[in-house]
Amino acid sequence: MSAPQASGPIEPALAEGVISYIADRRDEIAAFLSELIRIRSVFPSDDYAPLARRLSGAFARAGLRVELVSAPKEEIEARGLRHPRPNVVAALEGTGGGPVLLIGTHMDVVGAGDEAAWQDDPFAGTIANGHVRGRGACDAKNTLAAQVFAARALAATGGAAALRGTVLFVGSVDDEGRFDRLKWPGMTYLAERGLTEHGFPMPDAVINGEASGLGSVCGSFKGRVIMEIPVVGETAHAATPYGVNAIDKAMLLVDALKRIELKSHPLHGDETLNICAMNAAAASYGDIPPVCRVGVEIRVVPPYRTDRILAEVSRTIGELTAADSAFRVGDVTVFSNRQPVEIDPSNPLIVALLESAALVGVEARYTGILGTGELQAFVERGIPGVTYGAGSIDRVHRPNEYLEIDDLVRQAQIYALTALALCAAPPV
Repeated sequence: MSAPQASGPIEPALAEGVISYIADRRDEIAAFLSELIRIRSVFPSDDYAPLARRLSGAFARAGLRVELVSAPKEEIEARGLRHPRPNVVAALEGTGGGPVLLIGTHMDVVGAGDEAAWQDDPFAGTIANGHVRGRGACDAKNTLAAQVFAARALAATGGAAALRGTVLFVGSVDDEGRFDRLKWPGMTYLAERGLTEHGFPMPDAVINGEASGLGSVCGSFKGRVIMEIPVVGETAHAATPYGVNAIDKAMLLVDALKRIELKSHPLHGDETLNICAMNAAAASYGDIPPVCRVGVEIRVVPPYRTDRILAEVSRTIGELTAADSAFRVGDVTVFSNRQPVEIDPSNPLIVALLESAALVGVEARYTGILGTGELQAFVERGIPGVTYGAGSIDRVHRPNEYLEIDDLVRQAQIYALTALALCAAPPV
């Protein structure tokens, strides 16, 4: 792989052509996002095919090489999911010798929840008052739409002919699976082997198009631990002094976990440790429960590693066990263990994004975000990546999700300009 190097200022006429092409299609890109919202793809979707076909067709009409790439049937079914689960991979290929930029996001969305809390049908893709509204408007079907129009702009304005490197556009499956094993058939599979096995190059840099807000180029990421700790008691009649109430012992554990020292970071603030579940039930309300399963989610800031927090959890359990002969835990399950990551702010990808944003009137800055998301499998392999996309994280997974159409236009413009900055030949 080539180290990504910004080619310098984009040739002004080329930049203006890309910007104008997308701006002139403001209504069309809004309508396309609305259409994508109407194609339901709620995780765990067993039928990504309609959305994958619509995206792949749009990329193919722009002249890109497109393939639907699914992980093997037996590996998907081992995770309790149905095959096939087609990721869309589209390549805009340059003349050679330049770096590879991957711009990607997920095709699946979370459910609408209480539809009565929505002002509009969450899957209608309503366009009104300068907004596109509906589930996925900024998490993250906006990025799917922005990718298509960035590709179209590059192909139509001569930008594609200026590329030395390759731009990969990806729509992946199963990001909304909260545990890593459920997310695997998507971007993780592509990073591990899906791209190379299907003849696509591995990227030198990656943009994860999640909702960061166009003013925030997120290159610093918290690490994450999701774990379950079973606190083991002994059932007995609730009206007797016998037995060990697992809920009572679990409450001791929760109180002790909350006393673990949390570190801080200038961009992220404090680490977080949250109790997300306490699941316990006796055979009847006349008994005490024998097991209480405590779900814990912890976010770790760089430069610290998750090893430290796992050691603190282990120490806490050990101290409780030593102090209380009736305190006991079973086998701890770690569902996710992701290390924190921080990309150098001077990385050419970040510089290219900041400069491209400025070209369309967006004053952006380098900052952090709560986790790597779809970037994880790439950054684990030493490939630099950022999260960057229109929309605010405070709108996602909530009723009345929406995106400003002007921001959707700028998102597509910035993606196309960044591709030119990283992958195009210098002006002659």
